[in-house]
Amino acid sequence: MEQRTNKINEKKSKKGRQVILLGLLWLFYLAVLFFLSKIYLADTYFKKSQALLNIGDEKNAFSYVNKAISLNPYEPNYYRGRAKVNTIRLVAVASEEDVKKDILFDLQKAYSLNPTNLVTIRNSIPLYYFIAVRDLSVGPGASNVDEKYIDYTKEFFRAAKRNYWNDVGVISSLAKYEKKLGLKIEYEESLERIEFLRPDLPEWNESFR
Repeated sequence: MEQRTNKINEKKSKKGRQVILLGLLWLFYLAVLFFLSKIYLADTYFKKSQALLNIGDEKNAFSYVNKAISLNPYEPNYYRGRAKVNTIRLVAVASEEDVKKDILFDLQKAYSLNPTNLVTIRNSIPLYYFIAVRDLSVGPGASNVDEKYIDYTKEFFRAAKRNYWNDVGVISSLAKYEKKLGLKIEYEESLERIEFLRPDLPEWNESFR
């Protein structure tokens, strides 16, 4: 009788463990499903944001990109996308200073999340240029730089040049904006490197004329 009771208890215990294991597997499955749904929804919001930005609706573009970041705060592309939206907003806001702070934060955040992402680097170059310009309604040049942000831009340009010294695309983009900002020494250095990597490029590219 006692032996039979022990066998029954063992079966109940085994069944209980199976139920617990099954429950844990279901919880894991639901957690993965929830995570993937958040990633998918975040990407949907980001694409919506970029589509709205393309038609000039920066207000709603800003709202959607914020939703994307809240759902997935580890995607560098979203921060760069928000920096792009804020760059468009620069010409429409009362206080450019606050917007420039936000742009700089997002650019630095995007870089910190993936410092080896070439897409992030290349697409951040023009955004750094815009925060370095003091007055966007005036033509570019050394006399129209924002002293609060030019050093951040120069540092990013130096790091990009150092890390992608053999990438003519990156160096060319840097040279274009170095010239606009009146950074003569930096521009001459970039131009010399471009002539070494692609001797024909300065002849037909309008950025170097």
